[in-house]
Amino acid sequence: MVSGKTPASNSLLLKPENHHHDITSQSFIYNKSFDLIKLRHYLTVMLFIQGASFYRIKGILNIEGLTKKLIVQSVKSSPVFIDGEEWQPYEIRETKIVFIGKKLKREILEKGLKQCLF
Repeated sequence: MVSGKTPASNSLLLKPENHHHDITSQSFIYNKSFDLIKLRHYLTVMLFIQGASFYRIKGILNIEGLTKKLIVQSVKSSPVFIDGEEWQPYEIRETKIVFIGKKLKREILEKGLKQCLF
């Protein structure tokens, strides 16, 4: 090998660069409804304690007692909850939430979320 080129193809050998190798995303879907007070508390405390590890949170939430979807989003700060559209009779009422951050551990997030189910 001469000058970083492969002998067969004469192309440069490129070392894969991944500056963000420790960034992960963890997605969850739940068919059960959530308790809004528990979920708000969990997300707020989690972001307060480990906020540097979380880059984004986005989700569509099925909250017990609400007829509308609840949208949650966060960008390195407290979670923001916004009313979404009404749940339609043909829709499956489920929560879909994704966490994006640095070295997020799925089992820890899942345990915390399950404690917020109604």
